[in-house]
Formats: sequence, structure tokens, C-alpha cells
Amino acid sequence: DYRNISGRSGRMYNYFIGKVYRIEREPVQLELDIDIPIITQEDAPLELLIQIDDIDLKESSKEKLIKYRGIDEDLEAVLKTNTGVPLEGQLKIIKTILDESKKLNQLLRWTGIPSFEQLKTVLNLAWNHLLRKNENKGSVISADQLAYFTLRYFSVKSLKRIINEQVASEWYVDKFPEEDMRINVAVYTVLNISRHWFNYKLSKWLNVLSNLQEYAFTKLNMPTGNYSFFASQIEKEFLPQNLFTLFEHEIPISALRKLQTAIDPTVDVDDVLKILPKLSFKDFGLLDYEIMKIESIF
Repeated sequence: DYRNISGRSGRMYNYFIGKVYRIEREPVQLELDIDIPIITQEDAPLELLIQIDDIDLKESSKEKLIKYRGIDEDLEAVLKTNTGVPLEGQLKIIKTILDESKKLNQLLRWTGIPSFEQLKTVLNLAWNHLLRKNENKGSVISADQLAYFTLRYFSVKSLKRIINEQVASEWYVDKFPEEDMRINVAVYTVLNISRHWFNYKLSKWLNVLSNLQEYAFTKLNMPTGNYSFFASQIEKEFLPQNLFTLFEHEIPISALRKLQTAIDPTVDVDDVLKILPKLSFKDFGLLDYEIMKIESIF
């Protein structure tokens, strides 16, 4: 961690060399035994082993995969597409969909924006079968809660508004009567959910479940869904691609949302960079900090 943090000094496109000021004694370097699972294969999870060509698999790894070698090619292709997700969990989800297809088809065959019941059904399947033991849940206690927060965020597109709603809610007021404590807890909870789920994990789960239901329902000649649009919207913070690219340049989401009305979503990012210097940022209610961050990329 120490090396990682100090290595972040300086910023691309601005400073090639950064300075690190240490106010604590440098920690003693520990001896590290680095295991590269794809090479050693000793403790590699099954979902990683299935990605490796047979010619590169060790005998011990082949033995672990014996019972999966009989699956059909289409299913194997789906499992290989869903990288980094528990293999056994994926197979259990497919079995559940196949066994309860009549009930689940109505809830899983959605495209575009899901209803609460549809999203809740998808996330419960993922929650029950894809969460690893002792995995960090990012302040979320259930799939239902995650579904609620996700759709609420899609609706208002403002973490600040969600935080204010939580602070004013009857449950929070009853649980944390002291306002300062209530605000702190709400801020921590909502930002933790955003960082842990909205920025990566949730869109990953949606794409995985989209592939699994498509495989299962196609096998049964039933209508299928496609969650890719909703997954990409979450991953991009519900911003058009040209503005989301600026987020990758460290422009705050709050600033980009304020500028959204001034930027045509069809304009490519190079043209956006030409438009920005011509805008009066104060007219859009940008904070001094947000303006400073934007001007740093000119």
C-alpha cells in the first residue's frame, strides 16, 4: 500500500515527476511470496482454469475440471465469457432458470430499464449464487436493497439527493436521532454503495446474468432478455459516452451532470474539449473546485 500510494504522485499530462512528503516513518518492507494463479494454477479458482487452453493446463488442474468437460459448447462459451465470476454459482443460476422457467421468464426477459420486481429477481439470483464467502458487500444488506438504490439512482441521477432522502427518512431519524450522526452514516452508506456497486460490480453482475438467462431461455425456445443497455448506463453513471470519457480525466461527475445540457451527446470527445473553454461555467452553477478540475485538462 505504501509503494502504491507514493507511486501515485504526479499526474499524467501535467507532471512527469511527483514529490512525496512522508510524515511517518517508512514501513518495513515485508517479504512477499507472489502467487500468479494462471501460471502456478495451485489455488486458481475454477472460473480462471476454464479460461486456460488444455495444452497449458497442469494435470492437477485438468482433474479439477473433469466434471465440467461434458457441458455443451454453447454453455462453455458463456462460462468463458463471464470471466472472474464463480463457476459453480453460474451453473446453479442456469439450473434455477431451467427448473423454474415458466415463473422466471416473465421476470428475466426484460430489456432497457427494468421494473423493481425484474431487477430484484436478477440481483437475488446473483446475490445467492455469485457472492463469495465473506465478500465485502459495500454497505448493502440484501439484493432487494441494492435493487431499490439502483433504480432510485437511475431515477434521480444524484447521490446527493439520495443522501438527503435517507437523512430525512423515518427509518434513519428513528435509528440515528442525532442529525450529525445521521448525516455521517447516510453519506458513508450511499457513497460506499456507489463506489462498490455502481462503478463496476453491478454492471458486471448484470452482464453475467444477461448471458446466463439468454443461454437458458434460448435452450427452451423462450423469449430472452438483454441487460447490456442498463448495465452500460450504470457503469457510465448515466452519462453520454463523450462526457463519461471526461470523468476518466478526473472531472467530477457532479460537474459533468451540470454541463450535460450544453453538450450534444453525439459530439465526439475531441470536439467536447474544444467546446468547454467557450462555456461560462458559473452560469451552470459549477463550484470553483469543479471549474479548476475542468480547466486543468485544457
